[in-house]
Order: sequence, then C-alpha cells, then structure tokens
Amino acid sequence: MQNVTQDVTGVLKPFMLLAAYRGEQSSDYYIESHEIGSKGEVYAGKPLNHETVEGILKSFENISRKEKVVPSGRIPENLLYANPALEKYAWTVPSAKRFLYFSDTFIGNGEAYVPELLLISKANSLFVFAVKRTKESLVLCNAPFPNIYSGGSVCLGSAKVKKDYRTYQSMMDYWDKIFFGSEFTHLNHNGALVKGNINILWKEAIESGKPFDEEVLIESKIKLEELLK
Repeated sequence: MQNVTQDVTGVLKPFMLLAAYRGEQSSDYYIESHEIGSKGEVYAGKPLNHETVEGILKSFENISRKEKVVPSGRIPENLLYANPALEKYAWTVPSAKRFLYFSDTFIGNGEAYVPELLLISKANSLFVFAVKRTKESLVLCNAPFPNIYSGGSVCLGSAKVKKDYRTYQSMMDYWDKIFFGSEFTHLNHNGALVKGNINILWKEAIESGKPFDEEVLIESKIKLEELLK
C-alpha cells in the first residue's frame, strides 16, 4: 500500500467525510458519513452504509493489485545498493565522454568528458553526485551540472524515455537516458557547483575534448553513508 498517491490519476473532489467513534470497549465502533456539498458545505452525519464501505475497499484493492516492477537478473558490479521495498537503488557511472545538451547558447551542445558519477533513484526521483575515489572510500562532490539542487536531487527535464525496470541494467540505463537526455537549463544549487565558472568549464570541455579535471570538483557536505540507508 505504499505510494498510493502516485497510483491515483485525474482530478479528485471531496464528496464525503467519515467520523469514527469508539466506545469504552475497544471493539465497539460506530462510523458515520457526512456528505460534502458542491460549495464545500458539510451536511449532518448518518450511519455509514455497506455500499460506501464496499466501494472504498474495492478502490484500495485495485491500488494494491498494481504490482511494483522490481528489477531482476544479473547484478552489475557498479550497483552499490538496492532496496526494492523502498524502490531505491544506487550505482556509479564511470567517467566518459557524453553528449550534453545546454540551453545556454554560449556553451552549446556537444560531447565532453564528465567525471565519475553516483546516481541514486528512489521511486520517481533521481539524485546525482560527482565521485572522487580514495583508497578508503568514495568521496561525494557536487555534480557539476545545472538542474541539480543542493541535496543532489535532479529537476527532471525534457527527456522522454519509456520506463524499463525489467533488469538492474535496464533500470540504470533508463535513468542514465533521463539525465543525459535532458537539456541542462538552470542553476538550482545554493552554492558553487565547481571551482570557477561552470559555463566556461563546459564550453572549454566541449571544445577541447580533454578528460574532466577532478580538481575543479567541490566536496559535498553529504556523505555516502547517509544516502545508502
């Protein structure tokens, strides 16, 4: 019964309030319904009838039948965390040359190397951080991209991709396409994303084709252990 609100579509209008009463004996209950008028007025209560109860139960049964799609199959080496109950997954993406879309014409669109990244999906949300590796652990840094808030959450943009959770790899590929297929448009982060000017950084990265310089990354205040809970 988790995420019920995500399974409800369309405009919902209130039509009834329920009031529950309990007697001195915990097993004694009385429930009455109060109809709501078109202008929001609440009418006098009357005993809840069987038809209304059956309708409510049927609605919840229909929602509960919508099974969550849980990835299966081989677990990729870069998958760090999986919690199907919370629909939460975390994985790393190696540094590579990727095609990037920018709304700022000063930067333009084109291929450029990006740093190693950590992607975390939770239900329909995505979080992205840059990664520096040490002998002991992964150090999280601000992801050097627009559209990302201070906590790492991504303002999902223009990419239209069909959701695919058949396997762990297809799930990871789905979010990869969502992130890199969207246009980077605006800065949401409260502080600096990188050391220097981010627009100049990406313009020069596209023009030069050089590997991404980790020295420009700014370490995040968020620790990996906090995210993988």
